[in-house]
Amino acid sequence: MAVKKSKKEVSAQKAEHAARTKLKKQRREEQERNVRLKLAKENAEEESGGEEHDDEWDGIGEWDEEEDISDGEDSDDQAESASDEESSEEQRPTKRVKLREKR
Repeated sequence: MAVKKSKKEVSAQKAEHAARTKLKKQRREEQERNVRLKLAKENAEEESGGEEHDDEWDGIGEWDEEEDISDGEDSDDQAESASDEESSEEQRPTKRVKLREKR
């Protein structure tokens, strides 16, 4: 049994197919353009000695040699943080293991 479509349905299907094909082509071109840009950027970095210079960098997060940095929280808070860690472990639900029965 053959399915008959009206002219309206056929034209709608063709338009949908054409739109899908056009979108696919656009995405492919965009991907190829992105790959070319990435390769050009990598080649430029290799030629400049592998160092990347960002002209827009504003110095935020710059390392301060004189800044005092600690590895953890203050020593006063260590007792509280230890108790917090224990309570958070107690609150965490245990993982249930599901075993399969042999038939």
